[in-house]
Amino acid sequence: MELTDDNRPLLVGERTNVLGSRRFRRLVEAGDLPGAVEVGRAQVRAGAQILDVCLQSTERDEKADMAAFLERLVRTVRVPVMIDTTDPEVMEAALRRCPGKAALNSVHLEDGPGRLERVVSLARRHGAALVVGLIDERGMAVTVDRKLEVARRSHELLTAGLGVRPEDIWWDPLTFPCATGDEAYLGSAGQTIEAVLRLKELYPETRSTLGVSNVSFGLPAAAREVLNSVFLHHLTRAGLDSAIVNTEGLARYAEIPEEDRELAERLLFLEPGAVAEGRAAVAACSARCRGRSRARPRRLREALR
Repeated sequence: MELTDDNRPLLVGERTNVLGSRRFRRLVEAGDLPGAVEVGRAQVRAGAQILDVCLQSTERDEKADMAAFLERLVRTVRVPVMIDTTDPEVMEAALRRCPGKAALNSVHLEDGPGRLERVVSLARRHGAALVVGLIDERGMAVTVDRKLEVARRSHELLTAGLGVRPEDIWWDPLTFPCATGDEAYLGSAGQTIEAVLRLKELYPETRSTLGVSNVSFGLPAAAREVLNSVFLHHLTRAGLDSAIVNTEGLARYAEIPEEDRELAERLLFLEPGAVAEGRAAVAACSARCRGRSRARPRRLREALR
């Protein structure tokens, strides 16, 4: 699979994730691997070109679950896998079962640079790409300046220090919920969009990926679909290379009424710390979409038009 400006962003199906999909989690917990694999197949049928797979659980053997699930998945769908785990042993078990090029989601500097060496060694041995979260010892980077600060340090460590090829680096500039009332995240969506653009300018050989739906957490379902679609539209214009989304349903941007788009943009492009404006924007967006049914599922590639 080749990434070009014509097919950007690549679509990463998000529903094969026990932390994000109750249905998938219940299937895994019930031992229904054929049903769990069908969740991934449905994402691919709806347009996913990559599948994000997460089986993290404090109550189960993540390594065994990952191995069993991937052994079935790779026989059913022929798309690359984004291995979503923080455990290097799980990463290795997954990489052994993934044909072709996989991606490790994710590495970061939350615990300092020491852990990078082990993960990079795994990635190099198996030819995998690295999703690099913009997190360091000070926490998750929210503002553009902090995101770029962490990216510069990570890039230097990975390329000059550990020999990672720039094209194997996929930045995750992080998505935060912009509608929960948390003052720390007011304006964060606009900061993320700007960071995608700046990272593309600063490191043109690297790529970017982002979990889109986190931005709308806390809103009614219909409002979430609108906000996710408008957010993805602006991210695509900024140069996002891949989007982690539910490919089975998203409001089509071209069909969103102008008033809905403007309400969504009010939320996305708030000034940091604009508390009153943020509350008003959340109330207006929620009221506008309250009582609406969710969009009819469609191929996500249509939703990007």
